[in-house]
Amino acid sequence: MQILPMTLPRRGEQPAALAHSLVMADALATAQAFGSDDHAASLPQTMANWANAVRSESTVAVAIDEDGSDLPALGESVALPLGLPADADPDDTSHDPGLLVLPLGWVETILHTDDALPEQLDVKFTLSERLLPLPGEPLAAAAEEVLAALLAHARTVAAAQPSVRSLETWVDIGADSSPHNHPVAEWLLRQGFTVGLEELVAHVPVPQGAADPTLEERYTLHRFRNAIPAERYVDSLLELYQLSEDEVPHGDMTVYRTTWNRELLDTIQQANIAAGRTNGGVLIAEGDRVLAASVFGQPQGSRPHIASQGVTIVHPDARGRGLGLAIKQAALAAVAEMLPGVTKVMTQNAGINDAMLHVNQRLGMVVEGHSTGFRLALD
Repeated sequence: MQILPMTLPRRGEQPAALAHSLVMADALATAQAFGSDDHAASLPQTMANWANAVRSESTVAVAIDEDGSDLPALGESVALPLGLPADADPDDTSHDPGLLVLPLGWVETILHTDDALPEQLDVKFTLSERLLPLPGEPLAAAAEEVLAALLAHARTVAAAQPSVRSLETWVDIGADSSPHNHPVAEWLLRQGFTVGLEELVAHVPVPQGAADPTLEERYTLHRFRNAIPAERYVDSLLELYQLSEDEVPHGDMTVYRTTWNRELLDTIQQANIAAGRTNGGVLIAEGDRVLAASVFGQPQGSRPHIASQGVTIVHPDARGRGLGLAIKQAALAAVAEMLPGVTKVMTQNAGINDAMLHVNQRLGMVVEGHSTGFRLALD
């Protein structure tokens, strides 16, 4: 077996063969867990995320069972591409040396560069469809060997960052399973990972005729497209986003705190435009002070009936007034207007976040499974 690094795509590039394979394998694993691939990232979405990352650095590597002698010549590079120039012939191995490669699995690492000394490295393991176990079946020995090699590579990436103290990963688990009877999760536990947080994976239906909530006269409901609201609310919204860095439940997972400022909002806005993402948000304010906010989006190439829920937060000073339910109702109404084909808003809800869980349940939340976070402390 050999682990080969991959070069990430640039804006405007078309997907290489191994990018197709990776996204298909990830969608299959998601469909096994949740009964559909609605929660899986599409190929255009994945390509756009790689090419338009904000305040993070990613690497991707592929496991192959060849010794490399059968690979087309890679020139001075030993890396395989995930993206090809727009005018390249994707069926020509001279353009795409990974075209004839049979992957066993991939590992993606994400380092959050908000922190000068990041303490954790996020990791995602993906097995090829050949090695992904069928529901109820254990991991084959070959699958365990591939995962072990991918984990060793992730450790090597982490070792290049002296401040990193842990590897953290998430596994999608069906509603009828647990970390102790899911094959990949059980393998992670045997490698020394511990469960850090469990989130419910669900969707909230967008009702026909979704309408804005009725608010007291002292409140103003403001709807905005992309990332930046009306200027009068920007500073207060940034303060609320900064508060969310501490308010969002994280269990035993490492918290990486984003520093929210106007520069970051501008960067996110431009990245959304470059990636073809349709994003929006709603906020409830009293005067110029933002008391509640909720954001949502639909990435380029995603399924037309699907949108994703972003952060939702109510300021602690304003809790107990019904603003949590109101801001979520307002978000659904905004989705119905901005994204008229959407029928489901995908959401993840930490099991320990009772208040937001109650709000989502009142809105008809349908639970499809769990996403479990695992953490491995590094020596």
